[in-house]
Amino acid sequence: MRRIILLAFLIGCGLSSQYSFAQGTTADAYNIKVQVKPYKNEKVYLGHYFGGYIHVVDSVVLNDRSEAAFKGPVKLPDGIYAIFYPDRSYMCDVMIDTMQHFSIIAERPAKGDLILQFKNSPDNTLLDQYENYMLVKGKARQEAQQKLQHANGKLDSSVWKYKLATIDDSIQNFRENIIKKIPGSALSRLFITMREVKLPAPLKEPTNPTDSAAARQFINDHYWDGVNFWDGSLTYSPSFEDKIDKYFLEVLPKDEDTIIKKIDWMMSYAVASDRMTEFLLRRLVFGSMNHSYTWGNKVFIHLFEKYVAPKTYSWLTEEERRVISERGYVLMGKTVGSPAPDISLPSLDGKNISLYSVNANYTILSFWDPLCSHCRLILPKLDSLYNKEWKAAGIKVFSIGNETDGTKDDWVKYITVEHNLQDWTNVYASLADNKKRYDAGLKDYVQLYDVMYFPSFFLLDKDKKFIAKRLKFEQMVDLLGLILKQNR
Repeated sequence: MRRIILLAFLIGCGLSSQYSFAQGTTADAYNIKVQVKPYKNEKVYLGHYFGGYIHVVDSVVLNDRSEAAFKGPVKLPDGIYAIFYPDRSYMCDVMIDTMQHFSIIAERPAKGDLILQFKNSPDNTLLDQYENYMLVKGKARQEAQQKLQHANGKLDSSVWKYKLATIDDSIQNFRENIIKKIPGSALSRLFITMREVKLPAPLKEPTNPTDSAAARQFINDHYWDGVNFWDGSLTYSPSFEDKIDKYFLEVLPKDEDTIIKKIDWMMSYAVASDRMTEFLLRRLVFGSMNHSYTWGNKVFIHLFEKYVAPKTYSWLTEEERRVISERGYVLMGKTVGSPAPDISLPSLDGKNISLYSVNANYTILSFWDPLCSHCRLILPKLDSLYNKEWKAAGIKVFSIGNETDGTKDDWVKYITVEHNLQDWTNVYASLADNKKRYDAGLKDYVQLYDVMYFPSFFLLDKDKKFIAKRLKFEQMVDLLGLILKQNR
């Protein structure tokens, strides 16, 4: 029975509930006719792998001729799917691509392998050929590996290593031929992710530390060649998750800054695909929390601050967000980062005040726009908590009003007349001040602090080192509550 793509993930993971798709609709956007012998008047299922589970997307009841059709008005996202027998055991893999009207004839004999035939689906015919090929080559590879493990001497070991390499080359050549036959298809894109990096001859068997380091760097540099992180179809294959895991566990250096840089590179492309964004963030965030990835706290805090805290996702439940946020707040409360860049801007009396002149156990650094309606709602709430709880705990506020469409008069009126916020350190970043910094080859403070939205809050320790960046008001309240509780 063909179990090449999804087999490893069927055992123990079960089938999840109906999955929902949101794409353009037409009448019978997909219509996959099936005949599954010898079953009659029984239900069969269509599902796909995603993030360690099989998700059911459709089910149909076979008629007296063992026939039925999976169909619906919403086109299915492309990728590898699977059809399951009435007892929900695996039947076969199905490639869903642009052609979503085709037929499958399957017969399950009392003895022997599944007999399978596709009509009007060249991609699935090629997939079926590949899986048949892999049944043969997989058995040969397993035997060669066993022989290698029990090799009798160096010569015998070399023989079986060569045979293994030959089998692997033949498998890759089979995939490459399919890639050439149907370039750009979901199947060919999947096979590209299965490529192994081929080292140049001088690096294949390194004999010194320099060559070993060069080989590792070469693999790192070419590991993702041809793989597009905006391609959501890849997320429906466990081989892609295997590739992600291998990269972070075995290939990429364990330096946290290097890991963060690579995550940001992946996410810069993944943002074009909701599926890929969900796939990567679930894998990376929860993998970090459950220690599938043995990263330091810095990586998780970066994931939380940049990709979870400031964003909303339809696929992230409130409970999941709560669990992630609690973990993020705990780690941020214990973590002291790099020093914050100094800020020097004019206050209400026109004299410049420096951020580092503020003496406080903790400093709330606030970026806001006097004409921002949300800012005008949030800042009084900030002041209320400041006076009620935070001021007595040695917390101070350094607040930067940023000129956009308004004027300095708007800023002055808000903090002196409309609201008495003069217990804070209030400074103003005018367009003129920003231009001076630009002319001097410097970033303005919004750019320097990578502020993404107003109001935006940063929490600094007594030495003006970052504890947390780009917090929303609610997140800052939660974090300070945690810190003050721990300090009691």
